[in-house]
Amino acid sequence: MFSKSNFYYRYHDDGSDVTATTEYQGEMVDYSRHAVLLGSSGMAELRFIRTHGSRFTPQDCTLFNWLTRIITPVLQSWLNDEEQQVALRLLEKDRDHHRVLVDITNAVLSHLESRRSDC
Repeated sequence: MFSKSNFYYRYHDDGSDVTATTEYQGEMVDYSRHAVLLGSSGMAELRFIRTHGSRFTPQDCTLFNWLTRIITPVLQSWLNDEEQQVALRLLEKDRDHHRVLVDITNAVLSHLESRRSDC
């Protein structure tokens, strides 16, 4: 899971991948779960799931710990990018709102000036 959007990215050992909105519900032989802190308030969970064959070995778990340490900065970067995009959209919305207010104010002032010059 990533951020507050509740999406799940699955990468399969055959090279295929999928993004889903629900957790994996299929059969599992074994899994390894890793919690990752993202910034001061974010958290993600990485799961390595084996759907066939034998259970994970201690070497597999060591690899997953190593991969988790490598993946964490990437996830943090994605989260930062997402937060910056949200902030940018809010700023653009505020800017557009203020432009409308300026346009309305200018139109009213122009109308008042034209009425004053007609007198």
